[in-house]
Amino acid sequence: MLCRQCTTATAMNSLELVEMVTMCCNEHPTNKINRIWLACQSCLNEIVKCNGHNNCKIPHMGKDKLERANRLPLTLDVREEGIGLLQAQSTGTSTNN
Repeated sequence: MLCRQCTTATAMNSLELVEMVTMCCNEHPTNKINRIWLACQSCLNEIVKCNGHNNCKIPHMGKDKLERANRLPLTLDVREEGIGLLQAQSTGTSTNN
């Protein structure tokens, strides 16, 4: 999902980056952006579940069905394992899963 602006220009600072992202978001339907965001969140949750490895499978959410029923979420909850890892990292302790 690249917009025309993102394929022809490079942001030189944070303000330009924000402007480019805003333009790209304006070129695409909100529901498509939400579906992509949910896929990214789901992927992150699975990576946390696999202790940082990327050899995991992203579970099928049934986004089409959820969207038709007007029940497609805007965000996914962070897995409990992820919360535990963040807490351990902030205190300098280790978790062994």
